[in-house]
Amino acid sequence: PDYDEEEAMKKREAKDIALKKERDALWKRNDLGETALHVAALRGHERVCKWLLERPSCDSVDPHDWTTGATPLWNACPAGKLKAAKVLLAKGADPEAAPVFGEYRNVTAKTMALNKHWDDLINETAELRAAEEARRAAAEAQARAERERKAAAASSAGGAAAASGRASGGSILSAAEAHFCLCLRAG
Repeated sequence: PDYDEEEAMKKREAKDIALKKERDALWKRNDLGETALHVAALRGHERVCKWLLERPSCDSVDPHDWTTGATPLWNACPAGKLKAAKVLLAKGADPEAAPVFGEYRNVTAKTMALNKHWDDLINETAELRAAEEARRAAAEAQARAERERKAAAASSAGGAAAASGRASGGSILSAAEAHFCLCLRAG
């Protein structure tokens, strides 16, 4: 089948609309300016944090709330939610982020973690990020290999169709053959 650019554009538009709807639904803020990620981190729902961060609509691991400027990691630390903090750090949350207003102004998530005696968490941050990057790179390599496999299958299917067309007396020409024919006619 021929590549249908209009169809591809419609698919891209549909994907963009779906992404916008997801972003509007998942990243809607409450009256304090908190996202679902802030609340999940505060409550210690590490699986929800991970799910939200893996969504295509996730723009930032560190959105700031509207009242103090706290991030989800900052919410997790004073609440004692170690597992949620690990997920956020693995996804790239900034341990140096701090609220800009309120009682804990300029107190970083790292300081809050150290106050909880989570020294290992701070030391593991680099390892967590490296493991997450390796997982992401492996997933991208797998997706790339799958795309290449599909392209090769489509290419060989197209070559087989061209060969069968020539064998049956059809007029399927390669680009080089078509160019050659045009040159002969012009000459």
